[in-house]
Amino acid sequence: MNSRASRVAVVAGWAVLAGAGMFGGVSAALASDGSIRLRVEPLLDAAIYSAPGKTQTVGWKVTVTNVGANLAGPALLLGRTVVRDPKEKAKFDNYYFSGKDPRCRSTNLFPTAVGCVIPRLQANESLTFAVSFKTPIKFVGGSGVGDVEGTDYVNFRATTIAAEDRDAFVNRDLRNRVTLFSANSLNVANVCPPGGCTAFTGTNGGIPTATDVHSTEVVVPSGDRFTTVRIVETKTGSLAVPCTDNVFECWTSQVTIPGNSNPAPVPDLFLTTSSTAATFDPYLTVFLRQDISNIQFSCGEGGGVGIASFSVSSTCYSRVPIESISVVYVRDGETAENPVGLCEFSEGFPLVRGDGLPCIVDRMEVTEPSHYYQWKLINDRNGGWGTR
Repeated sequence: MNSRASRVAVVAGWAVLAGAGMFGGVSAALASDGSIRLRVEPLLDAAIYSAPGKTQTVGWKVTVTNVGANLAGPALLLGRTVVRDPKEKAKFDNYYFSGKDPRCRSTNLFPTAVGCVIPRLQANESLTFAVSFKTPIKFVGGSGVGDVEGTDYVNFRATTIAAEDRDAFVNRDLRNRVTLFSANSLNVANVCPPGGCTAFTGTNGGIPTATDVHSTEVVVPSGDRFTTVRIVETKTGSLAVPCTDNVFECWTSQVTIPGNSNPAPVPDLFLTTSSTAATFDPYLTVFLRQDISNIQFSCGEGGGVGIASFSVSSTCYSRVPIESISVVYVRDGETAENPVGLCEFSEGFPLVRGDGLPCIVDRMEVTEPSHYYQWKLINDRNGGWGTR
């Protein structure tokens, strides 16, 4: 789509919003002087396709700055998503802000478009907020555009209308594209609102199965701003070549969340710079779960030494108890595995250690409706959690 057609499409979407009375009489108070600078940045460089009954989201950070001196009123931001495959649509989901409310709205007629009212800004004042959209359901066929994994993407195109800046689309930069991938039980990427969120891996709502033996659930506390959640799981070992005497496969869950509390040390939303300082208040909660099929068999006092079917000892038919399995933690930017111990409590509440290491709030064996081991851990920073 050429630039003129793109601009016309966005303005058409705005016309519907304004015509629907979404913003009352704000158009009459449109900024008539000054200069607006618009910056759009993706919250994540990758997102997951939605699936029937399971919505995934993608988002962008929007910063509007008054670089002039005399804004007579608010400015308008108009935007819409564009997916490489024209058969796919990324529809407006929500917006997140702290401080001044940009009042973002969409319509059923133009669900990929959004309009936001930027409150009057003083000279050199900025307003930063985020917009999220539902990722499309993957379409295969037709022209074949974007069918190959990793070649499809979604972009957010935006412009401000304030005097001379009404044609200043800033999103043509390829760096604003977000690559779309098919759902992956080992990799999660989501937008998290200021009120906090829960994200999990796996194919069963965060509960492991015999075919997906490890899952991770992360609970982000409420904070001062929006953020993102990324969980990446990796493993070593197998049923044929067990990783330890306790588990067949050793899993590590890397949790990367820039943080949502001020003054959290957030280098950028991609966390390209390691952040080892406290990032969450009061703490991040992580659940590690292992399906019982990944737990080794215990053969008496000698410890776990094998698979039951290969043993003639009846004592080999019991699983290694959860207390014998080690939980380790790897700080961001490091490789050393640190053993994780139990938390201390004060008045019934767990206490964060304060030395950068997590602690175990509780661990339990769950038998119904699925059979698995679960560890609940807390920490105030990112890192990698693993079972050994």
